[in-house]
Amino acid sequence: MKKYFKESFIKAYRLKKVKNFVFRLIGYMSYLIPKDKNLIVAFVDYETIDGELVPYKFDNVYLLANKIKQENDKVHIVFLASNQFGGKKNQKLSIKQKLYNLYVRLRAKLLLFKQPPYFCQIYIKSQYLFCLGYFIPFKSDYWELKKWWVFYSHILKEDIDVLGIDEFKEEVLTHFTYADGMFKHTNLIYSVSSDYAKEVIPRSHNLPKEAFIKLGYPKSDTTFDKEVSLAEMFGIKHPINKVILFTPTFRDKDMRKRFDANKDDALEGIFGFSYKNGLEKLEKLLVDTNTILITKLHKSSQYCRDLEEYYLKNKNIQLKNCYFLDFETEKKFDVSLYDLFKESDAMISDYSSISFDYLNYDKPIIYNFYDLEEYKDYRGLSFENVEDFTAGDRAYTIDELCSAIEKVTKGIDEHKQQRETLKDKIGVSGENKSLDMIYQYLCDNKIINTIGQQ
Repeated sequence: MKKYFKESFIKAYRLKKVKNFVFRLIGYMSYLIPKDKNLIVAFVDYETIDGELVPYKFDNVYLLANKIKQENDKVHIVFLASNQFGGKKNQKLSIKQKLYNLYVRLRAKLLLFKQPPYFCQIYIKSQYLFCLGYFIPFKSDYWELKKWWVFYSHILKEDIDVLGIDEFKEEVLTHFTYADGMFKHTNLIYSVSSDYAKEVIPRSHNLPKEAFIKLGYPKSDTTFDKEVSLAEMFGIKHPINKVILFTPTFRDKDMRKRFDANKDDALEGIFGFSYKNGLEKLEKLLVDTNTILITKLHKSSQYCRDLEEYYLKNKNIQLKNCYFLDFETEKKFDVSLYDLFKESDAMISDYSSISFDYLNYDKPIIYNFYDLEEYKDYRGLSFENVEDFTAGDRAYTIDELCSAIEKVTKGIDEHKQQRETLKDKIGVSGENKSLDMIYQYLCDNKIINTIGQQ
């Protein structure tokens, strides 16, 4: 298998060590720069479309930053692209802009992140790193649980032979987890929605437990009520009976894989099944019941991007009644995936935390677990029993998936009570309070300047 990136893992790890040293020097310089309570830096997920950076409207950081702007006209917020979804890597910045971006990082009193930064050495105790990550990560985010080094060992055999397995594992752990004590020189605050999240996320991310505080999770409170015409958006001419969102996460085993143009591989990479193992049953069910499937692939993986591009360009492999919500469509109609929650009747997900976000809408969720055992082996989950964190039909075969979809088409909902139980466990309230609670916390603790508050 060919590696996708030009650099090997090991070269990347050693480069990171050099960066750590450089950022530590910058951190010492930061002590000389006074901090500005009216300056906030918000790291937001973007996508680059036609050379323009388009923010994700449902990004937690974006929601909180706009809340602060609405409440306080004295605050100046600088939006920077986070490192996810290709926004930053496609952004061409001048030396002057890069230096300015570094300066505002060092000058800001408050910095908003989705996840804690790996290179935190440039931040000091007089600054606050405020994170608004997941409800509870469905898949494991702790490298020791992922066992990726086992999965990639055959790909990186030369690197392992040079380093030896013990040093290789040490390099892996250093690169993909937050090292013990790495935030001891910073003020890290991580907002979560429940006591259970306060237990799970520190363990899965290897983060200090004392950094976690139960203030809420903006996406769980924010309801997206925009009126959307799916027929216009996707050019649908036939009647629509039911709308199902399909939101698979990426597979780590494909992260460094090039997609070879192949019909069956493309379909299996997207849906988990191809025509070789029964995908025509799904297509027939969608057509017979006037049900449409709206697919949104995860964009952290170049492999997923390649799959989508190949699928959309080759009409001969496209399933009837299956449509893709790509970035171009989102920009054209000014919508996000979350705007479609209201219009949909159900969601098919897998190991993605988006299934937790969808609970607030109290609609059926189907879990497409066709590769559960393999996934648990090389990535792992954040909890032992998958039954404890699912609230819907779990499908392991194409027949079980079609059976679950058929229930949706008939209006059968057998898991309403399970959803309520899961909502209580992970802290989905739907009361639109978390943004207010977080903003009040920032004001009460004098993290932001309350002068100029509306």
